[in-house]
Amino acid sequence: MTNLSRNTRCPARRPGRIKAVARRRKEKPPIWARRKGEPPSAYRYAFAYFQAGAIAKRSIDKIEEYLNPNSAPKAAGQEVSKRSAKTRQFFRLSKKWRWVARAAAYDAWLDDKKAEAMELFATQDAEKWAARERDLREKRFSQSQEFISQADTMLKAPLFEQKRIVEAYEYGREKVIQQFLPSKWAKRDAMRYAVGGHAMASAAIKNEDALATKVLELDDWTKLVPFVAAGE
Repeated sequence: MTNLSRNTRCPARRPGRIKAVARRRKEKPPIWARRKGEPPSAYRYAFAYFQAGAIAKRSIDKIEEYLNPNSAPKAAGQEVSKRSAKTRQFFRLSKKWRWVARAAAYDAWLDDKKAEAMELFATQDAEKWAARERDLREKRFSQSQEFISQADTMLKAPLFEQKRIVEAYEYGREKVIQQFLPSKWAKRDAMRYAVGGHAMASAAIKNEDALATKVLELDDWTKLVPFVAAGE
């Protein structure tokens, strides 16, 4: 059985703590807090009863076990007449200080705290993924600028490569041969880079989830056809 003795002693040793927090917040102390005139020892028993609901079904007969988990458990089906004097005292305290109603309020408070924790976790998780989405959009935009820059470079470059070859005649005179070879890309390739880059930039700015599909539909960039001069 889970040891509740350490937790249940805290409210009794500092009975005014919950009320002090409530006063600072200008709130009415919760019903499960220590009541006016309630002895610290009685509240310790009550709080053990309140906390037991978070573990298993509460039972006033088991309060001694909650406070002293190392004690021998009561036999199953033990008759009410065989209850110890301490247990009968717990029943009297429960009736006097409304343990059942206060335990229900304590359960409701715990449920609220759990809901708040779940909401906080959901908010933090959403913020984390929003940051990742922003980073991805920034990367998309940066890559789009690289495509556009590559397109600009291709448009400024010639569509052929010039190669100068020097050979020697038999009698020693040099012969210069100029070769013009087609480039490994064509104007349409530069257009593909430009169109794809602008599409990526627009999608990143608009945060379109279907970015990859839309860009790839423009063309298959892995199959760029080299430029071939007419008549070759």
